[in-house]
Amino acid sequence: MKHARLNSVWRRWRREDDGGAIVEFVVVLPVLLFLMFGIVDFSRAFAQRNNLVSAVREGGRFGATLEFPCAAETAIEDRVISYFTSVGDSVPARSDIAVTFTGTCPDAVTNITVAITNYPFKPLLLPLPANAINLKARAVYRWERSP
Repeated sequence: MKHARLNSVWRRWRREDDGGAIVEFVVVLPVLLFLMFGIVDFSRAFAQRNNLVSAVREGGRFGATLEFPCAAETAIEDRVISYFTSVGDSVPARSDIAVTFTGTCPDAVTNITVAITNYPFKPLLLPLPANAINLKARAVYRWERSP
């Protein structure tokens, strides 16, 4: 008799808990999806930032080895753009690539600075407005022929 009563209590308790798992799942699912999408978009932003840094380093290194870098600003910008083309990222606007020189051209140049000032990152999964995140990168190289 005692077992029969415990059995009926167990069945009634189990029947009342059938929808609890679904409710918990519905409450937790949006948080988990937001976290997962955030991780994916953060990883993409980190990878694009890494590509930006590599591109400006490539342009800076190229400019540092030129004989007359002041006359080759467009060649340095082309080098940065060609790096993006090889990686497969969207190419930054030429107006966002800044090539500057420390010192006077052409003889007293000491440093070459290549920077990308405004590279828009577009999240795939998170609902952020367009151009909400702008990435930047900068590289400074000493001109190898500097006195």
